[in-house]
Amino acid sequence: MRRFGKPLSPPRHLFKRRSGAWSDGTARSARRKRGSSKWIPAFAGMTWFFFSSLCVAGIIEDAFFEANKLYSNGEYAKAAERYEDILKGGVESGHLHYNLGNTYFKLGKKGKALAAYERAKKLIPGDEDLFANIRFVTSLLEEEQPGERLPWYGKAFAVLRDILPSGGWFAFILVLYYALAIVLGMAIFNRSFRKKLAIPAALIIPLLLISVVLYRDRVNAVHHSRYGVVAAPEAEVRYSPSYSGAVAFKLHEGIRAQIVRYQDEWTQIRLTRDKSGWIESAAIEEI
Repeated sequence: MRRFGKPLSPPRHLFKRRSGAWSDGTARSARRKRGSSKWIPAFAGMTWFFFSSLCVAGIIEDAFFEANKLYSNGEYAKAAERYEDILKGGVESGHLHYNLGNTYFKLGKKGKALAAYERAKKLIPGDEDLFANIRFVTSLLEEEQPGERLPWYGKAFAVLRDILPSGGWFAFILVLYYALAIVLGMAIFNRSFRKKLAIPAALIIPLLLISVVLYRDRVNAVHHSRYGVVAAPEAEVRYSPSYSGAVAFKLHEGIRAQIVRYQDEWTQIRLTRDKSGWIESAAIEEI
């Protein structure tokens, strides 16, 4: 099994920078100037940009494999530090977050491990080992994840919504849309098919409307909301953003919470409709 064993070595195309430093748009958008001599600086700049990008990519990849080697040798603290340095450099890779999560797990930091896994899930959502690790680490937490108390139909809606990711629901909506367009087109141009096509149209239309509702709710839940994972072994949640505020409840590492807003060194979080408060920003990591 791969899970907490050998770290992953990502393909080259998985390295993406958050900034636009690697984009070739600058070179492409350079103004065309008349005269052959004026192309020389542009060509030299493009050449320099190309080779410097290759050098930077090579340096980052070397650092990644160096961190993997530290992990394989059991030097988890140094490996975690190296992975974090790569992330600070603007590199975004699901495999990088996955390896960092494994490293933090080896260090006994379950909260930080889950935070790294959640970031990896956004980039490699289909990785089976990743989800297996999330389930395993979650089973080791001291506290169960607080859940929203919903009626049966609310729970059924949430389960149905989470069957597909946002992109999956969008693709399903497109399929239903084109299927409905074909059915209506056949009904318009061929009267003999109208009665036969009434049943398929009656099934597609409500299914399309339900899918749109599920897609919008999925987008709002995942993309328009910020979440974090408690990284501290234990954290106090207070009624106000101050140490003088009364303690509402305590949370242990690994608990996931919705981030409402930040204020100074405090973060307002929400677990359920009737359970929210302020936690020290250093105790929670946004994912």
